[in-house]
Amino acid sequence: MKKRNYFLCLIPFSSFLLSSCVVSKTKDDHNNNNNQSTKQKEETNYKEKYNLLKSEVENFIKNNLTEIQYEKWKNNLENILNETGYKIETNSNINDIYKQQFEILKTNFEEIKKNYINVDKNKDKINYKEKYNLLKSEVENFIKNNLTEIQYEKWRDILENNLNEISYKIAINVQNQGNDFYEDSTKALKKLFEEVRKNYKSGVNEKPNDSLEISQGIKEQENFTSEWFTKIDQNISINNESFEFMNMVKLEDIEDYYFHPNDKRQKEAIKKHTYEIVRGAHKTIEKIRKIYDWIGQNLKYARNDDPTAAIDPVHALNLKIAVCGGFSNLYKAMLDSIGVKNVVVIGWSKFGAHQWNLVFDEESKQFFHSDSTWKGDRYFKPSIEEFSKDHISMQILNKDAKVKINNFEYEYNRGFSVYNYPDGQKYDDMINGQIKVVGISQNALRKAKNIYVGEFINRIEYEGGTHNIQSFEVNVKNPKFASKNGALFTKDMKNLLVVPKKYVSAEFLLPKSVKTIQDWKSTFDVDNLEKIIVEPGNFWYGSYGGILYNNDYTKIIYVPQKIDSVVAISSKAILEANDFSWNKNIKEIIIPEGIKNIPESFINNLPNLKLIHLPSSLESLDSNAFQNINKDNLKVKLAEKMNENVIRTLEKGNFNMIK
Repeated sequence: MKKRNYFLCLIPFSSFLLSSCVVSKTKDDHNNNNNQSTKQKEETNYKEKYNLLKSEVENFIKNNLTEIQYEKWKNNLENILNETGYKIETNSNINDIYKQQFEILKTNFEEIKKNYINVDKNKDKINYKEKYNLLKSEVENFIKNNLTEIQYEKWRDILENNLNEISYKIAINVQNQGNDFYEDSTKALKKLFEEVRKNYKSGVNEKPNDSLEISQGIKEQENFTSEWFTKIDQNISINNESFEFMNMVKLEDIEDYYFHPNDKRQKEAIKKHTYEIVRGAHKTIEKIRKIYDWIGQNLKYARNDDPTAAIDPVHALNLKIAVCGGFSNLYKAMLDSIGVKNVVVIGWSKFGAHQWNLVFDEESKQFFHSDSTWKGDRYFKPSIEEFSKDHISMQILNKDAKVKINNFEYEYNRGFSVYNYPDGQKYDDMINGQIKVVGISQNALRKAKNIYVGEFINRIEYEGGTHNIQSFEVNVKNPKFASKNGALFTKDMKNLLVVPKKYVSAEFLLPKSVKTIQDWKSTFDVDNLEKIIVEPGNFWYGSYGGILYNNDYTKIIYVPQKIDSVVAISSKAILEANDFSWNKNIKEIIIPEGIKNIPESFINNLPNLKLIHLPSSLESLDSNAFQNINKDNLKVKLAEKMNENVIRTLEKGNFNMIK
């Protein structure tokens, strides 16, 4: 039998007790951890539940409660959300806070959703007109109390432009002003109002550096005083440029003074007399000098606006009395008759406006300045330096004496000026890399549609009209002019010079920088212009119904030619003669409450006018207030209560009055 060995492991009793104690503690810890985990899970669940609900509520507010009629519900929900955030920051028992706020938010949210559905079904029953008027009143009070300072002009304009737009639509009844109209108006105004309130203090606010008075522009006057003739180097450059211009002109392009077939008799008379003068001279330069001397010795200069002073060569020849224009024209016609090419130059002398000739010398093959009015050796064929001491060239008169380069034609008009402008092309800023192109002549504006204003352009003859021009494009390096949206401005954008005749857009936005409009009438002589809008922040102008006013709407500046057929006037306007004149588009004029006086010729030449609305506030009406209209087709609509003097004036004028 095999003997087995048994091993007995003896563990001290104290050790057993210790081990049992450790095991017991570990169990308790495990139970406690499970309880805490469950508690944390409950807390986390409420936080998650709340945040999910919060997200749903915020989306509901964003998508459903933006309109003013839901302001109360929106505030209710937002207050609960804000309250939750505050309580979480200031309390330690977060789980209870989330649970409590979750229940509050859930209850309110469900109630609001229920009510919202009911209101949305009955949306048409909401009085949006009343809501709009309440909001309008609030906005007007805000403007009055918060935006009166000049630096808030931009924000004031944003709100007033919206109020004016709605006011104008209501005045002319442009829409059936039902609930939808006022609902849309309320939304638009509310959005702008919130933007202005949020930004007006922190935004960039500007103050004008110039006077707030408005005026029309002053055309630059060419006035060369005696000081100019101390700037000899400058004058040499100018006179040399006119000399260089003529040397670039083809001789065959220079026309005679008498070039028309109907001028044959006058031409023969000049020729016959000239041949007597040059008899005995052989060289061409000798013949030129004989003609020069004869004119200087035989013509007297007219003084004190002598009415007998002649301009036409034949008259000057017969009368022997002329101003400088008569001297230079006779000089030209006589030189023409012996085949000497020459042109007349308009310019300035130290005594004022003046004329002389540029004459071609066939020996040197160049032109020279020659002044028969001032006569004598000094002015027959002077050097450029000598001539420039008392003469400055301005313009060369000869319709065919043009320099032709790359399809463009240039005339000499205060320097090299674009005369013929092929549409769709752009000229070089410098001719041959040496001569600056400095002007754009009136003729160039007759054919082209889009005009490029080069780097060195300092004169544009837009005063005579812009004809077919649709837009101006100014080189950014030009120091005098600027363009924006096709219109022409001074470089600093403070002066609007002209909007092109064929301006493509029906609306023109007047920039906030513009203080001066060159001409309140001709600047906006645009065929298809329907509306002028003023950019918010302009300190000098405002717009009401597309009509341009001064900034406080007391003066009408300009009514576009294609304005709507029905127009309403600002109630702040002080009416003046010809405020509405020479317009075929206007059929109805609404003069609002607040207007007290209508002056003579307030309306002039509106052939299609059919209806005028007069307000009860009107106190006086000039008997000639409505001029050159078709009275047979015109009706005058009276307010319910009218001034008796106004009624009598209308009766005397045999106007057709209706209520």
